[in-house]
Amino acid sequence: MKKFTLYIAMLVAALSVAGCAVPDDEFDHVECAIRSIFVSPPGNSSAPQVAGQITVDPSTGDGSVVFAIPRDYPSRYGYDPASLIVRANVTYDVFITPGLEGRKDLSNESKPYTVTVSNRTTGESHKYTLFAYVSTVASGS
Repeated sequence: MKKFTLYIAMLVAALSVAGCAVPDDEFDHVECAIRSIFVSPPGNSSAPQVAGQITVDPSTGDGSVVFAIPRDYPSRYGYDPASLIVRANVTYDVFITPGLEGRKDLSNESKPYTVTVSNRTTGESHKYTLFAYVSTVASGS
């Protein structure tokens, strides 16, 4: 019986040592970008969001975002480029300053609204300018 107990103890010890896995390397989140960004009119949750067209300069990583609001949206949903709610999806561990809470005036092309997107892990940051205008094209056209 002692041999059997010793055999079981050795088997359990061998399985527990062999079962230890080496942990994977930690993944560093190094991207620092806006994935998608949208505007909507304040106070109208039923209004469709307008997606921004993001353009990034590959040499600097800085970018611009243009929101082309369809011609019929101001009258149908209350869109005003001088008073918009902005929402953005960013990569992991990235933050935007100044924050996007509250109404934003994106109507002045000569003085666009500028935000800085920063990665907490790498310290990398990029500037994005935001601008919105009412397009000559109606929705669905």
